[in-house]
Amino acid sequence: MNDECGIEAGFLHSSFIVYQRSGRKRTDRKKVRLTKVKVIIMNKTLRIKSSYINIIRFMVMIVLCVFSMSGCRQANDLANANKATISNTAANTNSNANANSNANSNLTANSNANTEDKKSNAEIETIYTDLTEGKCKTTSEDESDVITQECPGVAGYKLEVAEHDAQKTINVLSPSGKTYSLDFQGKVSGGLSTLGEKAEWRVKKTGGKEQPVGLITRFNFSKSGDPNNLTSYLIVTKIDGDKVCITDIVKTKDANEKARQLADVAPTKPCL
Repeated sequence: MNDECGIEAGFLHSSFIVYQRSGRKRTDRKKVRLTKVKVIIMNKTLRIKSSYINIIRFMVMIVLCVFSMSGCRQANDLANANKATISNTAANTNSNANANSNANSNLTANSNANTEDKKSNAEIETIYTDLTEGKCKTTSEDESDVITQECPGVAGYKLEVAEHDAQKTINVLSPSGKTYSLDFQGKVSGGLSTLGEKAEWRVKKTGGKEQPVGLITRFNFSKSGDPNNLTSYLIVTKIDGDKVCITDIVKTKDANEKARQLADVAPTKPCL
């Protein structure tokens, strides 16, 4: 009895030990499995973290690239803006210079125009000189019955009355000594002719100086030779330096005023 109890007790003890060892093995296997799982999880976690880190790095690189490109663009924009500013400044400078030059040219032109206007708008007056024998001096008388008389004028000019075969004409003597024949017989009419007693000079006064611009003389003639049947014209002569010639023959009733108007602009007109 005691032996059986002892055998059973030994069997139970050995079974317990086997069970205990078996339990330990299971526990160890679970620990190994858990450890493997933890390692796997940690590896996955590390991989995920590494992926996140790579993503973050990539994003940082993108941001840096964007900022870098933006900075380059800003630098280029700034450089272009500076170039444009410099170009505009140069253009404005040139424009201002041209504007100033044009303004100066305009001022000069206006000044010249005003000067010319003053000259053209200078007062024109009438000065009369005598053509009668008592006021003129005989200068020549030849065998061909040509008689010349020198009569007074203005501003260095003089008039010469030439008469041949009862026909009279006028020559203009310039201050330089030149003689300009007006040739009334060839330009107006032949036949018996006489002159008015006065010559009318249209004179422009500028700066206290007298400058004749026109001459008006009366020319009476008769183609038939009848002294009681004379036709009378006013002859307008331009005096423009060395250009002296007849420009107009006035035949109208208001001949005096018309002749003055024509004489005042005679330097601008062609010769007949």
